[in-house]
Amino acid sequence: MPSRETPSRARRWRARHALVCAAGAAGLLAVALSGVGGSYAMWNDAASVDAGTITAGTAGIAASWSGGQPDAAGGDLLPGESVRRAATVSNTGATSLMISAAAVGSAGFEVRVGAGGCPAGPLGGPAGDGRSQATGVTLTPGAATVVCVEVRATAAAIPAQSVAFTVRFDGMQVAR
Repeated sequence: MPSRETPSRARRWRARHALVCAAGAAGLLAVALSGVGGSYAMWNDAASVDAGTITAGTAGIAASWSGGQPDAAGGDLLPGESVRRAATVSNTGATSLMISAAAVGSAGFEVRVGAGGCPAGPLGGPAGDGRSQATGVTLTPGAATVVCVEVRATAAAIPAQSVAFTVRFDGMQVAR
């Protein structure tokens, strides 16, 4: 006996078929419109403003012996004696910098750096060990300061020994 579709069964099948087709069409429409941005309003508009140009600042330090002194610091130091020389540190950048100094001596000699001009007597404080130590000086752009660099012979100095030493000045930006 052939199966006979009843009218209610046919209606349910047509309704289900229509529902599946409508869902498929809605899915296709959603996929098609997902790549389209903007507004679906009848009228819309957009405007932009020129944000201008922003330029990064610069930081720079220059150091030189004050008064055009030559690089040679002095000689014939006996243990306990020292020689002091003034150096000028300048801020050549466009931002304020907090200045620090790292001094490195050599066996038998200690190097110290102090803010301000050189005193008549020895500088106090620890000898430089290569680590940066704050000088307490902040330089605005274009400003300069004088620091004192001291080289002191210790008991470990060898007679007629010549040594080179290094002082590195660092500048860290000061927040505005």
